[in-house]
Amino acid sequence: MLKCKEVVKVVSADQRISLMQKIEIKLHLIMCRHCRRYQQQLNLLKNGFVRLLKLKYNSADPQKIDQIEKKVLDKVNKRSNQ
Repeated sequence: MLKCKEVVKVVSADQRISLMQKIEIKLHLIMCRHCRRYQQQLNLLKNGFVRLLKLKYNSADPQKIDQIEKKVLDKVNKRSNQ
């Protein structure tokens, strides 16, 4: 069973993971409301930034979105590691 810190690290990184890791994370998220909420908040932030950039620039630049997302995730990760 994965620990919350491990789930946060994987979910925040938004990287490709193995099928086994996906299953372990899904199981953890089913049982842990805190990590489930954390993942929902990250998705909300990501979707919000995409909508904001689309409104501001009329068409979101994928590279700009990735840069902003990385900055936000870095700050979130720093806070979660404290």
